[in-house]
Amino acid sequence: RAAHEKEGIEFNEQEVDVCTEVKFSVIRVALPLGILFQENEAGCWVARIFASGNAARAAGDDVQVGDQLASIDGKSAIRKTTEEISVMISGGGVKKDVELTFLRYIGPLRPAPGTAGIPVPEERNYPPRTPSPQKSINQ
Repeated sequence: RAAHEKEGIEFNEQEVDVCTEVKFSVIRVALPLGILFQENEAGCWVARIFASGNAARAAGDDVQVGDQLASIDGKSAIRKTTEEISVMISGGGVKKDVELTFLRYIGPLRPAPGTAGIPVPEERNYPPRTPSPQKSINQ
């Protein structure tokens, strides 16, 4: 969904094939990260990567805006708030680095009907069909 949100498109809720449409990235990065996270219903996603931050220097292309945060040091970050992940990342101020796992949707954009110029399907009430008279081929 974050990839769709980044493009301003509402996701159409189709199932995603995790084997072919999702890329997993695991990075170890020193604190402070230099990543701004935003929340969605799945948890937190990368809204900005600061060029001067440790994540930009350490991760290269492994982390991009729109990536969904999946875990922190092997613990699930799914459905966590930004406040909760901040606590998990800082580890009470005793950590020097952290392992982050990100998910990136690499499949096609799937706009929901009614968004991004995709029309909402109309409900049509067609009159009942009347059967056409049967003709015999052997006449």
